[in-house]
Amino acid sequence: MTFMRMILVKSFLRTGFCVAFTFVELLVVMTIISILAAVLLPALNKAKQRAYIVECVSNLHQIGIGLKMYVDENQDTFPPVDARCFLGGIDGTNSLMGPLPAATNRLLAPYVPGSETFHCPADRGTDGGFLRPSVFGGLGCSYQFSTLPWHSYLGIAEDVDHNLCLKKESWPPDPARFITMHEWGAYPQAVWDLFGGVNVVQWHNASHPGQVYESRSWIHPTIQEAPEKFVAPVLFVDGHSQQCDFTTVIKSNQFALLTRRGTGCGTSR
Repeated sequence: MTFMRMILVKSFLRTGFCVAFTFVELLVVMTIISILAAVLLPALNKAKQRAYIVECVSNLHQIGIGLKMYVDENQDTFPPVDARCFLGGIDGTNSLMGPLPAATNRLLAPYVPGSETFHCPADRGTDGGFLRPSVFGGLGCSYQFSTLPWHSYLGIAEDVDHNLCLKKESWPPDPARFITMHEWGAYPQAVWDLFGGVNVVQWHNASHPGQVYESRSWIHPTIQEAPEKFVAPVLFVDGHSQQCDFTTVIKSNQFALLTRRGTGCGTSR
């Protein structure tokens, strides 16, 4: 017998007919509902976050298939650098990065026609209004092709300005460890990295998705103050995609990301 039915039976036995709940009985019911909500909501949120990861890994796998088809039809060559944020998806609405290519003109549109494939379900944009409420809405694509236009890579990366862009498919020495596509979440971004450092945003499993953390404290909290792990699904050159935990490498050396030597998932990047 359920608790609610027990209350109704008690009321009936006491008065001979059903009456409205007393104030005390309503308080008991509300207390029980609050306790159940406190127990179940974290579990439901964890399940939702796991589902986001699974969907995102699947998205990147499909993008990888489309990218492989593109490379095969373009003399085994990866896309150019100006397409790094716009390989597929929808028409973006953010004009701060200049004119955005229409969805139908994006290089992977013929190979991955489903626009939602380029949408990370955990995408909450970046704090500060530059790409809010989502990168997908602003740029039309939650994922970014592997490029390295950073001064901090001089003398480390073989091609600081382009990385994979316009390289042959055989260029990466270890395709199973070299990142091809990644989302904006858990990946350091920078404009002038030698002056202002880099910033990282959390999407997956984050209590404040979209919150920016900086290597040097200017406006936002520092990377060391980030409460959750920097976790993100990643696509590799060999075509497989998986969830990676970059917390250790980001907090120890956020510049140690992608080099000609490749990248390790969860150890180095």
